[in-house]
Amino acid sequence: MRTFAIIGVLAIGLITQARADIFATGYFTGDIYRFNEQTAARSVFASVGSFSGLAGVAYNPFNNQLYVSAQNLESVFAYNADTGANVGVYNLGFATAGLSVDANGKVYVARFGDDPPTQMNPQPSSAALQVYVYNPDFVAAPQIISANLPVGAAGVGIAPIGAPNAGSAYISSAGFGIYRVPGTSLPSVPNTSVVPSFFANQGPSIGQIAVGLDGRVYAGSAIGAVNDVTIYNTSGAAVGSITVDESLVNTIGGTGGSSPGTSPGGVTVDVNGDIIVAVFGRNNPFETQGQNGGLFKFSPNGGSVPLQTFATDFAALSAVTIGPTAVPEPASVGLLLVASASAMVYNQRRRRRTLDVTVSPPGKMLA
Repeated sequence: MRTFAIIGVLAIGLITQARADIFATGYFTGDIYRFNEQTAARSVFASVGSFSGLAGVAYNPFNNQLYVSAQNLESVFAYNADTGANVGVYNLGFATAGLSVDANGKVYVARFGDDPPTQMNPQPSSAALQVYVYNPDFVAAPQIISANLPVGAAGVGIAPIGAPNAGSAYISSAGFGIYRVPGTSLPSVPNTSVVPSFFANQGPSIGQIAVGLDGRVYAGSAIGAVNDVTIYNTSGAAVGSITVDESLVNTIGGTGGSSPGTSPGGVTVDVNGDIIVAVFGRNNPFETQGQNGGLFKFSPNGGSVPLQTFATDFAALSAVTIGPTAVPEPASVGLLLVASASAMVYNQRRRRRTLDVTVSPPGKMLA
């Protein structure tokens, strides 16, 4: 029993050291980028197509699929999280925005409006604060979260298991604050709405929402002239911020109609509780340095100095999520094998010792 305990402890230690994949969406490029959380190495995981308006991303461990919302195509795309193979395209008939997956594998899709945003009109012409909750295969009719507000939903985040208000959905809007729906409040009948309650005054900015194990809520800011991710406590009071200064993403050059500020709209929490922030940058792809986003890791307590930099002066990144944990690196696998072999030797010696004791004359024990 002790042998298996030793192996278990070693294995757990190695698993926690195995790298995780971080996925971030390029709003204008239409690419989904994969980053190695340990080495910061990046690659293009999949591509929906230029100007598809990738606005949300979420990983579903129940089917190992990565969901990506294409705002301009009014659709959600599904990919195998290991290979990048497209496994589904779901046209929902509205401008899709933020995505999240709850502990049951259900997919939450923020409805930004009936019409995709444009450079000249970033707000949808027809909108209401709504989030649709689908089964992983998007076949059955959705459950609906809806509030009587004249703005669309932008981001949606779910409080994880073990956190205060676990299972609750937090929804960001454009200028009307953040709203919360308790995890037990979703209707059992599809197409029946549940009304969220007011949680925090977010101000004019919109973005992705993330919730930590301590229950703190991180709200990204996806509209220009903003450099902060705001941190709220479980009561909805602002208790800090993460600031992405323009110097971190090299935001210089002509304005050309593009708002100043870094617009850190994408935010998620990794397994260690650190905050991964995706930066949009200036929002005009047709000007010099109009796309100069980035990806950073910050302390959960906020601040302006990143713990790690994954990309800077990069594509306009709109959303980010943590994907599956990869297989331990070769060195870790070797260490695990050594640990297992050592445990086996220990077990063999223990059995041999037991055998010697069994065959020894009465009153005599071999050392």
